[in-house]
Amino acid sequence: MERNFAKLHEELCGLRQEMKDEIDMLKSNIKGVEKSVDEIWATIEDMKEATKALKDSKTVQEDEMQELRALLTKTKAELKEERDKVTELEDYTRRENLKLHNIPESEEEGVNHSPKQVILSILQKELQMDTAQIRFHAVHRIGKRKGNKHRPIIARFVCREDRDQVFARKKGIKESTRFKDAYITADYPKAIQGERRKLIKAMFKAKEQGSEAKVVGRYLYIGELKYDVTNIPEDFK
Repeated sequence: MERNFAKLHEELCGLRQEMKDEIDMLKSNIKGVEKSVDEIWATIEDMKEATKALKDSKTVQEDEMQELRALLTKTKAELKEERDKVTELEDYTRRENLKLHNIPESEEEGVNHSPKQVILSILQKELQMDTAQIRFHAVHRIGKRKGNKHRPIIARFVCREDRDQVFARKKGIKESTRFKDAYITADYPKAIQGERRKLIKAMFKAKEQGSEAKVVGRYLYIGELKYDVTNIPEDFK
């Protein structure tokens, strides 16, 4: 009997040790899981902080972009204003000028006769004008020679009234038998030349549709309506 109790006691001790070992293992596993959970929560908190920082950074970047857009818009407006001032000033300095197009240019020009002599001849014969009192600051061809293409002649008058009288008679050169396709225009700055090309294109389209149209300076007139390059009707672009 004692032997049986001793054996049972031994078995219970062994079982108790096995349970203790399993409990210790479970405790160790639980600690590992708790540590993993803590690490996961720490990672989540870090991610929250990072997300918040990203949102704050994005908000700051969006604010900076908005400021840059506003600055860019302001700068563009100021640049346009300055360009308009430069164009107006350049246009003003050219008001004494006239440009003659498609006037034949010979190899001897500038040797046997000058562009000024060519202009005076046109004023006398084609425009029927007395040139005795007409004076020029300068008369010259512009641009580089390109094959058989005739360079325009720029005439800068001393007196604005002389320039205006010549411009008023400009149709006379279109009836000339000496010069084919020759014509006279004001000497516009490059920016205004670009505007006028668009306006003249719109003028022809308006005429094709039966409207009375003309271009004067920087404006297009269709009937009694006046347009500039910024508000040309869509039908005529």
